[in-house]
Amino acid sequence: MRSGFIISISKTVGVGLIRDSNNQKIRFHIDDTKGVPTKGDLVNFEICFKNWCLVATDVIVSQPNK
Repeated sequence: MRSGFIISISKTVGVGLIRDSNNQKIRFHIDDTKGVPTKGDLVNFEICFKNWCLVATDVIVSQPNK
């Protein structure tokens, strides 16, 4: 399992970006989250390829942003 921070999220569009520990930006879909992530939250996630793109799945908030 990988970890990173939510750097942006659009709840109207349903997508967001995570910056992981390798300083990579990885897109995720809100449908693949457990809980409601917000910008700055520390999250754990898996990665996979969907439609030829690397995306985060099973995104879990491990430490909410205060």
